[in-house]
Amino acid sequence: VAAGGSIDAGVAFYDASEDEVETPVHEQLTRGLSDEAKSALLENAVSVPCGVGHVVTERGDGGRQMGFVQEGVLEVVVNGRTVGILGEGELFGEMAWVLDVARTARLVSAVPETRLLLLSQRAPDRIDDEADQVVLWRNLAQTIEHEARMDAYRHVQRLELAWFEDQSTGGLLSILNDDV
Repeated sequence: VAAGGSIDAGVAFYDASEDEVETPVHEQLTRGLSDEAKSALLENAVSVPCGVGHVVTERGDGGRQMGFVQEGVLEVVVNGRTVGILGEGELFGEMAWVLDVARTARLVSAVPETRLLLLSQRAPDRIDDEADQVVLWRNLAQTIEHEARMDAYRHVQRLELAWFEDQSTGGLLSILNDDV
């Protein structure tokens, strides 16, 4: 949000009424919430523009925000190597946000006109209805679980064939197919 010690003039509070798309980027998190809960969750969310090379999060930073890519692309960098790409609608920072732990990767804006939607760590506290709180945490848990399974699947795909020859593949495949 801050650039060189000053507030970036392009940063603005998010206005859900300005979404021109049928499915907003925050849908995976807000799916099933009442309108009041959605409004409360997004009340202080900010929309942040990023230029190419803008560092969004740094590995080792504290987990105070999570966000979505509204437009553009982010590179996921670990130990100087790009290990992933996040595109429009993808969530980032959820593990650090939920667990309040250090970030595990550096996120860098990869294209001009990248825009992010950031939620504060206190955003869920603004939801008063217990049923809506349960829906929010269920959505977040499902998102994290899906990402963990996809990471495991990608890891298995990179393994050498010899590794599989030494394994009981039936058990391995039943685990991978459970949610993928």
